[in-house]
Amino acid sequence: MTVLHLKLKLSFIYLACLMIGCAVEADQERPGVCSLDCGSAIIGSSDAIFKIKPMNKVDTIACDPGLGARTPLARPVSLEFLMTEKYGTGENEKFRPVPNISFEPIIVGEMSETGTPTENLSVNGQPTQKYLGIVTSKFDWCSNSCGVMNVEFIPLCLPAGSSNQVSVVLHSGSLFSEGVNIEVVSPTTQE
Repeated sequence: MTVLHLKLKLSFIYLACLMIGCAVEADQERPGVCSLDCGSAIIGSSDAIFKIKPMNKVDTIACDPGLGARTPLARPVSLEFLMTEKYGTGENEKFRPVPNISFEPIIVGEMSETGTPTENLSVNGQPTQKYLGIVTSKFDWCSNSCGVMNVEFIPLCLPAGSSNQVSVVLHSGSLFSEGVNIEVVSPTTQE
């Protein structure tokens, strides 16, 4: 048996376990609706066939004029990422969404203290600032039945005329998404 055959068999076994473990079924009452159940989510593989890709990019967000320094943005920013698996080779190479993969958001930038669910403020019973400003509950940190990973967060608006650079990356084990960079701009107030 060649190494290629062994890799193909292992990939097939992994995929079969993934599908059985996820037990994702179409919602018969709401066809076309993606459901989220992170109770049986697993960590993604760093295998080259898996990717986490941003679905929407937000380059710049303007704060409301006249806000004070270090004021939370009025509404959460929502980003979606797609967990995919490559299959086929050559001209037949395609990507399909992968459900029930857990993730952890890594957000760098000035974040709001308000809106963060209580469960995001501790890790193993210890207080943490790591998830400050992340509105999405850590109990919802997995890809839904359509392979979509969603994270919502509230950045801070800084003093007028400045900006808050926010970078967002999702990871599942050693698999990391491409980063999404957002500039939260605080316009100068006109008096």
